[in-house]
Amino acid sequence: FGVRRIRDLILIVYKEMKRIITAFLFFVLILPVCKAQGTSPEDRYKSFQTYKKEYLKKQIGLTDKEAAHFFPLYDEMQLKKYRLNRQVRSEARRIAHSKTPVSEKEYAASAEALSLLPLKEAQIEREYFIRFRGILSPRKLFLYRRAENSFAKAMLQHRDQGKQKK
Repeated sequence: FGVRRIRDLILIVYKEMKRIITAFLFFVLILPVCKAQGTSPEDRYKSFQTYKKEYLKKQIGLTDKEAAHFFPLYDEMQLKKYRLNRQVRSEARRIAHSKTPVSEKEYAASAEALSLLPLKEAQIEREYFIRFRGILSPRKLFLYRRAENSFAKAMLQHRDQGKQKK
């Protein structure tokens, strides 16, 4: 591969990763939900986190005791995934928008990191899924996975309902 081909591949992978990164999807979807004049991004993010936790708690059927044990681990997992994504994305962005020549080695390393990102995220999720077993029953573990997968759809519906009220 030539430098241009590798750069093009990195740009393509980078663009695709932007689309599938759940954290950004959730953040973009929550902005209309949490939009209020004078609120800071931190307040909107906290509002989003509260909404998501309430959604998960309801969908899973968590007791207050289970929620008290589950959500600190859940937050820890989300933070690890966020940091991993941020690190890989920032390097890909640096390379994609570099004004100076980028070496083949840098392109290769970034492309490799982007290709391994879903695997590393899955490893983090698996690690915490095992830890969740000590808190949740098998049924609730199943409901957790379903609720996590359906959350984006619920956010879209919630956003659309907000638009209809205006």
